[in-house]
Amino acid sequence: MAGRRTSIAGISRRKGWPRSWHFTDGLCCARNSPASATATACCRDWGRSSAWATSSTWPPYGRCRGADAMNIGKFRQAFDRKFPARKRGTLTPWHRHWFWRKFFDPCSDVPGMVSVKKQRLLHLAFSFLDADECYLEVGTYQGKSLISAVKGNPRRQVYAVDNFTEFTASNTEQLLRANLARHGLADRVTFHNADFRAVVNRDVVKQPVGLFFYDG
Repeated sequence: MAGRRTSIAGISRRKGWPRSWHFTDGLCCARNSPASATATACCRDWGRSSAWATSSTWPPYGRCRGADAMNIGKFRQAFDRKFPARKRGTLTPWHRHWFWRKFFDPCSDVPGMVSVKKQRLLHLAFSFLDADECYLEVGTYQGKSLISAVKGNPRRQVYAVDNFTEFTASNTEQLLRANLARHGLADRVTFHNADFRAVVNRDVVKQPVGLFFYDG
């Protein structure tokens, strides 16, 4: 995890790690790590020790195999078009009011704290996944961020993990599965009701992780 981080257009990149891009709030668009890096090329240290964060099983990004990885250059171009620099870091008032938000929110019937901008970012990043890559989400709650990323995008392997130890009254696997079914995604998500450390390894997540979202 050594190396100074530089910010570029709302995305951060570690010096010496070309095309290994980080996003704020747990979103990683992760591929193309340097040959000397571990499988955690793009992983931030989520408040854990550096040894934990650089474990060879966290998360299973795998090595870049060239053309079969997410095209980061094209993604950045699309990101710049959808999120112009002049509008970044500013509030969008109509996204905050429930009446207007429902016109921009693809799953307004699903409770959650994810912002509309983050929903749009997840959906955009997912659309650039290569056919053999997967999306990994840790901390799914009732599925709002998950649905936002997957709905309306090409079919890709999707893994979601939550052990429902927080907000227990409103946070259950049954509610999550009902929300996925209502949005036509029940057969597109492999869900694990478990601690993420039991899931995020190559024995369970077999494809290279092209997009990783940590919400916990």
